Amino acid sequence: MPPSQPFPPSPPPPSSNTGLLITLIAGGGFVVIVLVVVVLAASGAFSGGGGKKPAKSDSPTDKLAAAAQRLTTARGLNLRGTVSSGSDKLNGDFKITSSGWVTGNVTWNGETAQVIMPGDAVYVKAGWDFWRTEGNVSNKATWIGSSRWGKLSYSSLSSTVKSDMTPSAIASDLRNVSRYSVKSTVSTTVQGVPALKISTYGDVFYVSADDSPRLLRLETDYPQTAVDVTEVTSGQGDAVTELRSRINALKDSFDPSRSTRVDKISWGSCTTSGCTVHSKVWSTRSGSTSVRVTVFVRITANDKNGRKLGECSNSGTVTSLSSINVTCRVKSAAWTSFRGGTGLRRWWGRAEAMASGATSTEIQTMLSGLNSV
Repeated sequence: MPPSQPFPPSPPPPSSNTGLLITLIAGGGFVVIVLVVVVLAASGAFSGGGGKKPAKSDSPTDKLAAAAQRLTTARGLNLRGTVSSGSDKLNGDFKITSSGWVTGNVTWNGETAQVIMPGDAVYVKAGWDFWRTEGNVSNKATWIGSSRWGKLSYSSLSSTVKSDMTPSAIASDLRNVSRYSVKSTVSTTVQGVPALKISTYGDVFYVSADDSPRLLRLETDYPQTAVDVTEVTSGQGDAVTELRSRINALKDSFDPSRSTRVDKISWGSCTTSGCTVHSKVWSTRSGSTSVRVTVFVRITANDKNGRKLGECSNSGTVTSLSSINVTCRVKSAAWTSFRGGTGLRRWWGRAEAMASGATSTEIQTMLSGLNSV
């Protein structure tokens, strides 16, 4: 037998992750504890069994989306501020129905005016200074007086308001704002209400800062607007009532795009009871089969610059290239006193004509349309 040998030494224990972890804990326990706590917190281990319900989002786009939802149910809007399109700049108060019909009290390019936009038409009640600029009306049009309703042949405002300023149109703009287009969000106050000013590339929206965001103010580059906004939540507010009253007044409106001409005037019976005046007038029809023309007559004593003795007016319909005869009779105390006096009596007559801005049929159609705005 060979001499006995000692047993070889036992091999070292196999390495393991457990042994490494124990070593790390022994050497740097504080770091390991912190890491474990962070991981557990991120995984929700300390959330109390399943975690809390996420808080309602306060992102700018969510605020705008909530305000848009309110606008979709609005019956109309009241706007106060400035609306511009093309060369037209209006400042004042506007009432807009959900379908885009408008009525307002404004300054239009600096001139005081009332305005209605029933459908695609635009009618303005303003004085001679406005119509001289916007309608190319002659300075002889004394029948305009201090103010008269007239029809604008064209204004980009009508299509702009109808396509961009209705509740549904603005709601669409609010929804189209993405988080990438939001430049800044600043706390402010609008109409005495705490608000968020959300600026995007081109537009600025002010929404209330409460849990039910609503649009309080709108500033846009196209169309150029800067208006405070109030929603109409029931009926159509005062808009329909005001529109109805103003549409009825269009029976005395005029259309400056149609040229009129007084060919001559002649006298009928002129006694102390009154003086009859015949006016021969004509108007362009601009593609229409007929146009209503109103003649205004003024009589003055002695010459055209003399004392006013009285006025009268009447209407007729032009249906061809020929002039028509329109007759009216002046009756007034001033005329009776003048005509009944002694000595030589001389007087001067002047006639002016205007083409109607709305026929009775057109007015009735507009009134009927109010039922669906």
